[in-house]
Amino acid sequence: MNHWSYSTLSLVTSEDYLDRLQEIYPHEEGERNVDSNILKEIKQSFENQDDVNLLKQLLDLEKFPYKDSYVGFLRKDRTAITRNPKTVKRISERLYAMGIDNVIEGVTQPKEANTRRGKKQALS
Repeated sequence: MNHWSYSTLSLVTSEDYLDRLQEIYPHEEGERNVDSNILKEIKQSFENQDDVNLLKQLLDLEKFPYKDSYVGFLRKDRTAITRNPKTVKRISERLYAMGIDNVIEGVTQPKEANTRRGKKQALS
């Protein structure tokens, strides 16, 4: 085993690995902040079942309410929304099935611990 693999294995199997890791990547509670006016617009589009506006509003946010492999493409190419009505309908139907409370909960979820940036500090 090479030096770096051995060092990593030694570190991971030490008694306080997770405690030391938390010093670098602290566990944070709390929701993402989404402006109340934006949430109001999302609720309005949801109630009106305005698929296109609902999707556009949600794509503007940092977090989409659920994981969908096409969301990244739609974020990069907004004109694809008008060219792909079946995809928009499929995504919208899933959103309506979730209910507005779950949609709001989805967009305000905190970042997962493995996607946050911690302090720049090495484990020693």
